[in-house]
Amino acid sequence: MSPTTVPARRAHLLLTLLAGCFLFFAAAGAASAQCPYPCWSEVTKDHFTFHYNSPSFVSEPSSPGINFYLPMPPETARTDSASSGCPANTPDGSYMTLSGCQTYGDLIDNHYVYNFATNSYSTTPIPYSCPVDEPPQTYYATDSGALGGPYGGWKGIAFRGSFSGVISATGDASNNYLTQAVFFYSERCFEVGTEFGFYRRLKLPHGTMDADGPEKTIYFYYALNSNCGGFQPGSGPGQGQAGCVHKGAVAPFSPSDSDSPTYPVLAITIPTALNSHSGSDWLYEAWVVADPNHTYTCGGSTAGYSWEVQVLDPYDFSLAPGSSVQTWPISDCSFLAAASDLTPQGAGLTGYAAITHQISIGSNNWGILGGSPAPNVTGYNIWAAK
Repeated sequence: MSPTTVPARRAHLLLTLLAGCFLFFAAAGAASAQCPYPCWSEVTKDHFTFHYNSPSFVSEPSSPGINFYLPMPPETARTDSASSGCPANTPDGSYMTLSGCQTYGDLIDNHYVYNFATNSYSTTPIPYSCPVDEPPQTYYATDSGALGGPYGGWKGIAFRGSFSGVISATGDASNNYLTQAVFFYSERCFEVGTEFGFYRRLKLPHGTMDADGPEKTIYFYYALNSNCGGFQPGSGPGQGQAGCVHKGAVAPFSPSDSDSPTYPVLAITIPTALNSHSGSDWLYEAWVVADPNHTYTCGGSTAGYSWEVQVLDPYDFSLAPGSSVQTWPISDCSFLAAASDLTPQGAGLTGYAAITHQISIGSNNWGILGGSPAPNVTGYNIWAAK
């Protein structure tokens, strides 16, 4: 990483209003002529659909921003039982509500259930007719619904907002966690594909050993197939196993049959000071640049690229106290191969934006309890770098 002390210039592309609708992303040529790279283009809140832990999405009175928190508002709990041959419902889980993502037959891969008791995956995939379950406590806002994307041109992401709060107890300190995230993703069902963004993850109750660091840290990440289980060579009854396997693949599987995840992360300390308007919201930005040192050229197939990452005051655009601009080389060649247009001179990626607040439970237990102050994620604005 190469820290600097001067923030990059922040340029904005004005959104055009036409017939009452925002046009997201003007033509690339016109935009680049008016607005130097990185040119930040906002994802309007009108394009977001809100999904809660219930069988249908509901509206969120999100003023002044998208705001998810613990304890969560009233939920509609699942009272039905799993269909024959389908995975047992996670307590209080809910069906996926995005159109085209509601059964395993809708998805790109075959999916296998992980058994925590045996540390292995099932040997037969989940039937295509089974409904896709979400984790038991999931709130997310996405522009992948009928009102939104996909949109092209993504070369980075920025958001103005805050992550805060702590947890007080957990039923499984090894496998339960609360994730708060703002991110870009390329595949509308959140299954496979490319992602990048910012997240905060809490696993340990406040005041316990090692809890303090994660409470004060968010991570910038870029990922490939982040929601698929990794390949396990030779595990199970004489064959490889994985959480996601290409449809049509025949056992015994090989690593090339699996969409295994990659997930590099860069730690960022959450500013403890207030911003210039005495608030706790900051502007988190990351965009792709040419790597001046050509650190990772992926066998000569690329010139080498980096992420430029900074945290700014959202009002005067100065660097957050104690922070610096970080240049982080992209080391994952499989990610670069899947995201070949993610370059300063390229067309950028096509996809969606989301903000999430999700509790994942790794085994059958009662979950996570919010502490004081309760966990909260607020997003006032989300932008794409063009």
